[in-house]
Amino acid sequence: MGDYGKFNDYFVGEDGIREYVIEEYDELKEWVDSVISPCRYQGGQGDILESMDKIAEELQLLDLCEWQETYFRGHSKECYLLQSTLERQISADIMGYSLKKGEYICRPSFDKVVNEYFQRIRKNFRGRMPEQYLLLKDDCINDFWAVGQHYGLKTPLLDWTKSLLVALFFAFRPEKIEASDEYRVIYTLDLFEVRNNVKIIEPRVDIGGRINAQQGVFTDLILSEFLELNNTVNARIANNIYQIPFLTRTKISTALRIHVMRYLARLNIMDSTLFPDIYGAIGESHLILDNIIRITSLPE
Repeated sequence: MGDYGKFNDYFVGEDGIREYVIEEYDELKEWVDSVISPCRYQGGQGDILESMDKIAEELQLLDLCEWQETYFRGHSKECYLLQSTLERQISADIMGYSLKKGEYICRPSFDKVVNEYFQRIRKNFRGRMPEQYLLLKDDCINDFWAVGQHYGLKTPLLDWTKSLLVALFFAFRPEKIEASDEYRVIYTLDLFEVRNNVKIIEPRVDIGGRINAQQGVFTDLILSEFLELNNTVNARIANNIYQIPFLTRTKISTALRIHVMRYLARLNIMDSTLFPDIYGAIGESHLILDNIIRITSLPE
């Protein structure tokens, strides 16, 4: 559980999620500090960590904690919802014609598609993946989904990270987005009030070391369940402005991208460390290309 301290000016979105907006780089760094070191912000008082080394030290301490109940997810577009790739397609292709604005797919309809999907596609993976045992045991289904998601398979799992900085990286990593996308988004999932209602999935298989490098975990909730839990917690903590709700959404100005990526690189948060395989080398190469083009296009 955390305390946003002085960051208590917020809006509530149409979906009931508490929303913060950050426009300036110094404000962003202060917010990161408030999340990493919440004890300094209790009662609205705090100070910015003096150096990058100090931030790294505190992050290492957090990694050793067994009690972590806060997880993060970065979105490069403000319009993206808390939906897995599979839920997104089901909602758009199957349910889109019958769902009104603000309505989302229900659990029975979702499970019906997911179960049939799994039974059919598991045959396609016979002899095509090293981890064949994942196809034989029912208790390995989440591990199968995690491996499949690594390769781009549409799955019912939604990925999160234990690290705010990793979430920031994924929110700001894409450079070219539509002009209308003014903000990148960080979702924060706080389980303090609902620890018995949400299953955090930590796969037993880690292809290429990505999950470990990204401090990744998964949830299997659909969007309607996220929002229902959030409304329940909001009602429970209505009289305590310092209590963090189940979900918060922090919108950060896209204009800060260059500053954010440089800041993260100084903390060794980059493609080559988060993707310890050829994919990471490719991602790092594309960032180098972006920098070359940017410098080349500057007026002499």
